[in-house]
Amino acid sequence: MSIKPFLISLCCAFGSVVCHGQTLYDLSDVYLKNADFNANYDHAVGETGNVAQQICELPGWNKDFSVNYTIAGVYQIGTNKTFNGAKVPDKAFDGTTSGGVLALSTGWEQALKYYQTVTLPAGNYTMKSAFFNGSDKSSGISLMAWLPDGGTPVKSSLTSFSVDNWTEDIVHFTLTETTTGRIQLGFQAPESRGSANVTEQKDGRLALKELSSEDVLTNDSAAWHVIFNAEKSLYSFKNVATGHVITYDTHTSSMRTGEASGATDDVLFHLMRGRKDVVEGSSVRGYWMIHNDGSENPKVMSAENGSTLTTATYNLGNDATAQRWLILDKNTMESIEMQAKKDYSKQLDDYLDLVKKLRSTPHREDIAGTDKTFDDGLEAIKSRRLTATSAGKLSSLVAEVHALAYNFLSHVTPLSKYEPFDLTFMVMNPGMDQLTGWTGKPALNHSSGEFYQATFDFNQTVSNLPVGSYQLRVQAFQRPGSAETAYQAHMSGDDKVTTEIYLGDRSCKVKQAVTEARETPIGVGNESMLPSNPAKYIPNDMLSASEYFANGLYENNVSARVETENASLKLGIRCTFSDNMYWSIFDNFRLYYFGNMPFDEVMPVKKVQMQTQSVSDRVFTIDGRAVNMHGKGVESLPHGVYIIGGKKVVR
Repeated sequence: MSIKPFLISLCCAFGSVVCHGQTLYDLSDVYLKNADFNANYDHAVGETGNVAQQICELPGWNKDFSVNYTIAGVYQIGTNKTFNGAKVPDKAFDGTTSGGVLALSTGWEQALKYYQTVTLPAGNYTMKSAFFNGSDKSSGISLMAWLPDGGTPVKSSLTSFSVDNWTEDIVHFTLTETTTGRIQLGFQAPESRGSANVTEQKDGRLALKELSSEDVLTNDSAAWHVIFNAEKSLYSFKNVATGHVITYDTHTSSMRTGEASGATDDVLFHLMRGRKDVVEGSSVRGYWMIHNDGSENPKVMSAENGSTLTTATYNLGNDATAQRWLILDKNTMESIEMQAKKDYSKQLDDYLDLVKKLRSTPHREDIAGTDKTFDDGLEAIKSRRLTATSAGKLSSLVAEVHALAYNFLSHVTPLSKYEPFDLTFMVMNPGMDQLTGWTGKPALNHSSGEFYQATFDFNQTVSNLPVGSYQLRVQAFQRPGSAETAYQAHMSGDDKVTTEIYLGDRSCKVKQAVTEARETPIGVGNESMLPSNPAKYIPNDMLSASEYFANGLYENNVSARVETENASLKLGIRCTFSDNMYWSIFDNFRLYYFGNMPFDEVMPVKKVQMQTQSVSDRVFTIDGRAVNMHGKGVESLPHGVYIIGGKKVVR
């Protein structure tokens, strides 16, 4: 199981003006590129669903962060596509219904920063941005700032965002001479709080305080007796340390503690259990703590941010997470905290092992000292891991490992194209055991995914990639029709394949099922016998296909290159046309990085189905020798590289 981290999500719109006297001049388009985010939408009107993790490029802006467990992209206003559960507004800050917004979502104190470098003349300046908070949490930090080269930065002071509404952010600064610097826009998540416990303060106020299970056991101010009133079927809460009870103050519309004076309405509360498990894989759920006033819109105890307890109007929705509270006994509390630490510890250890493998890949330093910087950083993280006692701190160390790996990969290149850096760990569920992280819903069985008689686009986006060349490898094939139909297409010279794998803007057709037919059946699952002489066999169900994959058959690859830092690459498999009995099946997605190796060295040799070539075609070996096929067709040629029609092909 895993603990869901505290996240906050906002949409941003940006603009800047310069003022002289009482006259304002909008200079956004003069000094900034793509200041309004009204083009290049990553998600447009008409799209639905939710984005769980995706970092897209922001044209015109430089990205200044390296974490990948986050979301950043441009969403068209009015789209039903959500990001980390947060919604996009129907209207812009100025009330219009067109254009786009920059959607940002992150957690664990991480900062998402974008900037452009500009040179501004002397004058008085005002920068403005507007944030729409589409989540149910209000805390966070605006990172809008003017950062002059060698001067004093001027930063936003905005740390709270109205829920389901726009909040304007304004920064003023003055330049006495022409100055070069950065215009920065962004958002930082608040400090991660781990387990926040309701505690009683000396003045009777209630507060949230991060405490471990060990701390709670020794701090009675965070412990409460839950008392059931059988007559009214309501509950009261009495602090173990003071004996004071939680009461609702109607005059201040707040909850605090006071002396127990009987079972009055002010100290009695409804408890309503939530409909969703708080901890994945368990039955632990939160409760609404509802003031007993008999109205249709009662007040409930709520958490405004990581440290402030307040009241709010009762919201029955599943997304009203700030209104639901865990009521835990000693054993349950210890179990949840222990599991959270265990999960994040395992995640951290797994990432440490993976980056060690990157380091062991034979490579050259493009910048001297890269290896030492990596080794020193790794030792520092391992040392701090020993003292990391909370899930939040362990999660932050995971982010640091990601940043360390990114810096390392940015400054090295593998020695051989046959042993690149393996980045498959950055692909979620590459082995087709689960669908988490992917867009699309294939049938899953025998650790493979399939689509039958359907068009599809099954994909995910890998983010925070350094500049360089990449290759995606996937085991996959398509059978375009029945086994007999596929065989006839194969022999006629038109394979009929409509399924392709892709990486970024490059794609490659997957192998047709017949191309790697076996002369003997594999003997697992259901196989089809082809009308060939001699007879050959291909898979006819997911079990047999998975066994063919296990034997190394149906390998496909496609290469792409990125030229910008912290890039994102969309990878996947898609089918643009499907007909009767069209079957596509796939497994084992792998992503490899070749650093600054020339792209033409990474590109695979294009493969064609040589058996379909005419015997009249001139065929040469790679060293220029003509090949005599004795009228048997190119199917008779041994495996190897050949030149046909001036093109290099592989049989």
